[in-house]
This record gives sequence, structure tokens and C-alpha cells, in this order.
Amino acid sequence: MALAAGLVASPGSACVIVAPVCVGSKKMCHPNPAQQLANERRWSSGLTLQRATEARRQLAAGRLDLSAELAELLIPNIRPIHVLRSDCGIEGEVDYGAGEETVESFFHDVVAGSSLAGSDADEFAGPLRRAMGDFSFGAACNEEFRQHFAAYLAGTVEPADLKEAWLFLSPRQRGAGTFGPRYPRLMRFEGAARAPPVRWTFADRWLGDQAATALKGTRWGRSISAAVDRFWSANGTRLSDDLTVCPRAVAEWARVRHELLEQMLASHAARQRRSGH
Repeated sequence: MALAAGLVASPGSACVIVAPVCVGSKKMCHPNPAQQLANERRWSSGLTLQRATEARRQLAAGRLDLSAELAELLIPNIRPIHVLRSDCGIEGEVDYGAGEETVESFFHDVVAGSSLAGSDADEFAGPLRRAMGDFSFGAACNEEFRQHFAAYLAGTVEPADLKEAWLFLSPRQRGAGTFGPRYPRLMRFEGAARAPPVRWTFADRWLGDQAATALKGTRWGRSISAAVDRFWSANGTRLSDDLTVCPRAVAEWARVRHELLEQMLASHAARQRRSGH
């Protein structure tokens, strides 16, 4: 039996980590390496079965866009996103790849080429955070690119293969609790650059072994693997051009930037008048 004890993550931190206190046999509470490995394998299998049951329930409800669901699983972020953090660490998707969308980077992109270039972002902290809450170019571009991949899947992969692929892959997606990082993508770019090649990535060795067997030994696995390879071959060299990969996000960013810059210029001018400058 495990009881929970609260531990402060670090001095001055508001985060409390729940650490289990085991009450039971030595084998249960202090397993040797072989026993620990067996436990981890059993836990992995149990979670997969639990998630497989949920996946079948969702599919039976008939509300899934399988191509879009697979795009969420298989397409890594081609643009940096805003990473949410707390005293407990990252609270959301861990964004693998170079760069990060921060308040400072957002501010510099907004004021570039304007009379506010070189200003202090702290002067506009409120409007900046509100704008970032409403729009993220990285998130919008990533979503649009995934929609492109979803449309490609829907047009090139048989519906039965999409179904089998999702029923297999979705239960093998893993995350870590409320405050721990989530790993919603099963594919990742090989390096820090957000460009191919890509590779499959799973949370443990057993999931990886299961996927390797299924991707080579089933019709849906071969179909999905071939579709992914063709998609990246056709699109990998175009990723550096925002207007090519996510034109709707580019247009929305232009609108958001214009409105926010106008607001910031008016606020800055009013502040100067009040100060007599």
C-alpha cells in the first residue's frame, strides 16, 4: 500500500510534490532492478489497456476525425510555441526544438520596424499578455500545418487503415499528470532544427517495440509509414517559408500585430504626454 506525503520542491517554491510512502513487503517497497523492470512493464501494459478501452469508446461514439487525431499524434511543432511554466516545472506540452515563443520575442516581433523598437517590453506587459492569450503564431502555424497533413492522410490512406492506426497509436500516447510535462506527439525531429528527418518516439521500450513490430508487420502500419515519408519528402524543404506552410496564420498575425501595435503606440504617446515629454 502507498501513502502520500507532501514535499516542497525547493526552498521558497510554491510547488508541493506528492511523494509516495510505501507500506508493505520489502519486495513491494524496495524492488531489485529486475523486479522494478517487471513492475514498469506491467504498469505500461495496464495503462495501454486502459487507454485502448477509452479509444474504442471514443470511436464508437462516432465523433472523431481520425485524420486530424493522427495529425496531432504524428506531426511535431514546426514553429516554437509558448511554454507554460510554474514552480512545479512545465505545465503542458514539452516543445522539442530550437527557440521558444516568449513575451520578449512576441514584443520584439510586434515592434520591429516601428518607433517602439528598442523599448522595454515591461511598459506594455498587460496588452502583451492579453494578446498572447488570444493568439500565438507558433500554435496557429502548427495547427494549420497539421490540418494540411490531415487532409493529405484523408486523401491517401484507406479509412480502415486510419481507424486501425489510431486504435493502436492513441493508447500508446503518454503524459505525466497534472503538473508534469505532456508528450502528445509520437514523432519528433531528429535534431533541434525544426526540419526532417523525423523519428518515432515512445515513452518506454515496450511501447517502442510494439510500435516497431506493428509499423512493419501490419497493413495500416506500412500505409501510415509510407504516407508520413511521402508527406515529409514533399513538404520538408518548404518549412522555412511561413507563407507557404501556414498562410492563414500569417494573415492573422498581420492583423493581430497591427491592432496591438496601434494600441501600444497610443498608450506610449499618452504616457509621454502625462510625463511632459
